[in-house]
Amino acid sequence: MAGGRARTIKPGILEDEKTALLDDREWRVFVSLWLIADDYGNLRGDPGLIRAQILWAQSVTSEVVGAVIDRLVELGLVARYVVRGQS
Repeated sequence: MAGGRARTIKPGILEDEKTALLDDREWRVFVSLWLIADDYGNLRGDPGLIRAQILWAQSVTSEVVGAVIDRLVELGLVARYVVRGQS
């Protein structure tokens, strides 16, 4: 179990109109991104890496995770960016 950082989810997120549109997989990825992000909310955006960290026990492809991330971007819940050639 990871140590040192505590992440909390406020109940108000359940009232958010954007997150209300998420299906179960999209919700799981969205919330899990908070858990794997650093203290500034940044993380590597490779769908394969994200799949390996979040959905490791499920038979989900990197392409499916990429589509979920696209949906989160479309809704304005996450933002993509590139630093030194890495997303």
